[in-house]
Amino acid sequence: MKIKNGRARRTRLRGYDRSWMTAFGWGLVDPTERSFDEWLEFVFNHPVTDPEWYRLGEFDLGWAGDPNRFLAFVTQLFQDPDVLLDKYSAEQIDQGFGYLLGLEGLERWIWEKAIDSTLRTECVMSMVNVFERLFKNASYSDACYMWWDHLRYFGKNPDPKVKEAMLKALSQILEIDSQNCQISALHGLGHIKHSEKSKVIEEFLNSHPELDEKTKSYAKAAMKGRVL
Repeated sequence: MKIKNGRARRTRLRGYDRSWMTAFGWGLVDPTERSFDEWLEFVFNHPVTDPEWYRLGEFDLGWAGDPNRFLAFVTQLFQDPDVLLDKYSAEQIDQGFGYLLGLEGLERWIWEKAIDSTLRTECVMSMVNVFERLFKNASYSDACYMWWDHLRYFGKNPDPKVKEAMLKALSQILEIDSQNCQISALHGLGHIKHSEKSKVIEEFLNSHPELDEKTKSYAKAAMKGRVL
């Protein structure tokens, strides 16, 4: 957000303006220019297909809309993910999460420094609710285990505030009494580059002597960053 002549002006993010594509006949859709309930329908209410619906539409594939509204909607959903359970099947939920986590979704905007860091870190912390309320009892196919793969940062200078929020969120998820959640959190910790991650994993191992050997081995691999 920039201030000009005393008035706030939204930062134009690189890659967000897709107007040039209309010249090629692409029917662009901004899903965030809807109410929250309508946005949920846009994301989740589709037949489960291979490839997924968002890879088949005649618009900018994977485009999530305005990143600020997108993050606000995603955070609202993650704060109360139970809203999905009565409306969509497990397969639809998994497919919808694939859209949200994808290249033009959280995978990109979580690390975009042009977006207010509070909006991004609140979104990361809201993910704990998804694990506590949904993934604790079911993995929803790949969504639980591969969640943090989508959010890896491959550049040289990741936003330190997002890194801190991610470590905090993963630490909380690691303490959920669910192997689904624990393995996913270890997966995420294995990928994150943070000086405190080994300490977090060591404390987890020391406080859970009842863990099976497979989980203990995976935790030790995560400490060394050797997870797939």
